[in-house]
Amino acid sequence: MCNYIEEKKMVIEAGKKMLNSGLTVGTWGNLSVRTKDKKYMVITPSGVDYEKITPEMMSLVDMDENLVSGKKPSIEAGLHLGIYKNREDVNAVIHTHSIYTCTVAATREDVPPVLDEMAQIVGGGIKTAKYGLPGSPELARNCVEALDDRMAVLLANHGGVCVGKDLQDAFKITNVVEVSLKSYCLAKAMGNPVALDDKDVDFMRDFFLNKYGK
Repeated sequence: MCNYIEEKKMVIEAGKKMLNSGLTVGTWGNLSVRTKDKKYMVITPSGVDYEKITPEMMSLVDMDENLVSGKKPSIEAGLHLGIYKNREDVNAVIHTHSIYTCTVAATREDVPPVLDEMAQIVGGGIKTAKYGLPGSPELARNCVEALDDRMAVLLANHGGVCVGKDLQDAFKITNVVEVSLKSYCLAKAMGNPVALDDKDVDFMRDFFLNKYGK
C-alpha cells in the first residue's frame, strides 16, 4: 500500500504554518487531506505538538474511520470524514481555534455576507453550527449540515472549519475568514454591519469561480 508520504508532509507543513500564523494555539485544531485515490484521509494525530509531528506519526484513516497507520487521529476525525463524504469538491479540511473565529463562534450567531471577500471566497455569509461536544457524532453532523455547499462554517463555542479543493486553497480561505471576522467584530462595535444583497453575492461568487484570473 502507498504510504502517502507527500500528503503527510504537506499536512505537517500546513500545521506548522497554522500554528505560527496564530490560527490556533498549543495542539488544538486539526488538518486533513483526502488522498488522490479517495480511499483515505491523512489527518493530524491527537495531542501532538505541530512542531514535533513526523510523517510516521501522521494518521492514515480510511473512509470508515479505521486507523490504517500512524498515531491515534485527532478527536475530530469523524467531522473531517463527514465533510469528505458529503462534499466531492472538498479535498482538504482545516479546523482552527483563531481569536476572531472563536469570538464569533461563542455568540452562536450566523455571520451575514458583509464583505466582498466573504461573498467571493466563502460563497456568502458564514453559518454557525449547533453546539455539539468535541469529537462527538453530533458535532460532525451539525458541522456538515451548517456548512452545506459553502467553504467555511463556525462551530458554536468552539472554533471554525474551512474547506478547499486542496490544502493551499483551504488555507487561503482560512485566512480570509479570520480577517473577515475581525472586520465584522470591529464593525459590530461601531454599529450595525450592512449585509450584501443576495444577487450581488451570487454575482461575485460566480465571478470568482469562473472568471477571476482567467
